[in-house]
Amino acid sequence: MPTLPLASLVQTRLSELRTELAIEPSQRSAWDRYAQSVLRLLDDITRLDDTTLPANTTAPQRLARVADVARNRLTATEDVVDAALALYKDLNASQRLVADQRLAEVAMPMFGARPVGGAAARGDRAGAPRRDEFDFQSEQTMGSQLTR
Repeated sequence: MPTLPLASLVQTRLSELRTELAIEPSQRSAWDRYAQSVLRLLDDITRLDDTTLPANTTAPQRLARVADVARNRLTATEDVVDAALALYKDLNASQRLVADQRLAEVAMPMFGARPVGGAAARGDRAGAPRRDEFDFQSEQTMGSQLTR
């Protein structure tokens, strides 16, 4: 199975999750907040200008930039978590069963994590990974995904 570019993968997972959750009209606002927070994080991660610095940038300036990028991504990640928790609170019992398997999975590729083992590795939704079934890729592998 071909690997999707990061943006396509995250957007596909968002779309699939919305369908599987069968979001009700009363839950739409919470869903929209969650989806928007995920897409803002995705935009932050895939933005090329985050890594573009002039050639004459000093080591302390580069390190300060690394720290700025990390702080921005942490804030965006916290926004995703807050929105996900608010959405989860609005879900009914059957929706929570789906969310328990899939809610965090949407954002995991942005951090270099992928489902591992069995049906989950093949993309079989019935075999969706549990929260503890993610394998973090090396920074080198993740970096190559971000440039696709």
